[in-house]
Amino acid sequence: MRKLREIERRDAEERKRQERREAEEQKRLEALERKMHSKPYANDTAFLEELRTLLEETRDATLRQIATSEAEASEMLVDRERLEYDDEDGSSVASDIQRDQLKDFATALRLKVDEIEVALSRIDDGSYGRCDECYEPISQPRLRAQLPVFTCVSCRASV
Repeated sequence: MRKLREIERRDAEERKRQERREAEEQKRLEALERKMHSKPYANDTAFLEELRTLLEETRDATLRQIATSEAEASEMLVDRERLEYDDEDGSSVASDIQRDQLKDFATALRLKVDEIEVALSRIDDGSYGRCDECYEPISQPRLRAQLPVFTCVSCRASV
């Protein structure tokens, strides 16, 4: 009889511990959900407008770089078609490599423009400045210095 009561007491204690763990986990999940939908700089409209201006300027400069790279790559192709290369000196191969590098650079810049567009849409909905990994606010200096940025310093360092 005594052993039965001891077993029941232990079971009751274990149930209470389990309930506490579940309650703590629920609180953690609710906090995470709030962070995931946070808008860290929604009340600082001047800062968001400053970021919008910086992002738009960066996008415009990047689009100009894309146009320049593509124009140079096209010009190299036209030059190659106009001139006869002496294959022994390897100039045609070098030209092809340079043209491919310019095209790859333009492709990388297009990805940056896409990221800037995402950042601008996040400014519109107020979520820009929230880390994509931990959902904590990204520091204002980091947001100003690296355009665009989607992770905080801590999460970036752990990648």
